[in-house]
Amino acid sequence: MWLSCRLRLVSTENVEFVGTVIDISRSGVLVTFDSPEVSRVLGLDDVVLVLIELPQHGLSTLRCLECSAKVVRIVAAKPQTQVACEIRRMQVTD
Repeated sequence: MWLSCRLRLVSTENVEFVGTVIDISRSGVLVTFDSPEVSRVLGLDDVVLVLIELPQHGLSTLRCLECSAKVVRIVAAKPQTQVACEIRRMQVTD
């Protein structure tokens, strides 16, 4: 199951992209985006915030996995762009 997420560039508050997590571990996350603009805005070593929507269980509230991360790889290919990030800190938020 793939998870929906939002990626925010920390240095510019109003820059946010909606994507899909295709792989995640304790140390990294790989996200794919339908927007080619991602590769023009993000750069290697940029600090980002990745907000991953966690699946709801029953009547529980919507929760997110909030990851502070550094961009380590960008693969700009049509029709999607993939961004790999090294996770520095993560926490679950409501």
